[in-house]
Parts: sequence; C-alpha cells; structure tokens
Amino acid sequence: MNDDPERPHLTPWLAALYVAPRYRGRGHATRLSKRLLQEAARLNCPAVYLATHIPDFYKRFGAELHEDLAEDFCVMRIATSAVA
Repeated sequence: MNDDPERPHLTPWLAALYVAPRYRGRGHATRLSKRLLQEAARLNCPAVYLATHIPDFYKRFGAELHEDLAEDFCVMRIATSAVA
C-alpha cells in the first residue's frame, strides 16, 4: 500500500518497478505501469503515488509532481481517472 514510512497517507504506491538493463527499450516498464494503473482504477483508487528519479517516464501516464525530495528525486501522483 505504501513504500514510504514518512508519507503513509500517500497510498497506494507504485514501488519496485525495475526492468533489467538487457530488457530495457522494449516497452516492458510501460506495459507494467499501464496495467498497474488500470488495476488501481478498477479498484476505485483515485490516484497512485511513486518516488522516482526519472519523472519524464511517468509524465507519459499523466503523472504530476507531488513533492520535490532532492534535486533529482521526487514524489509523483498519477490520477487513475486519466488512465485509458
């Protein structure tokens, strides 16, 4: 439900999405993210939160900055209503 003990109110949380380097560039992370967001929408979750150092990747899904944590690390929010 949450991957950040300092922000327990931000839930559900997209966490531990990792694609091994040799499999990158094939759309796996995009498909996994879309499927997770579809399931969150089906479960009536209004948004999903995540922490990342690659915000541009998640902006593809409508992610918006929720909180800057460091120069290259932030918390983002994705509204599930925007998920197709």
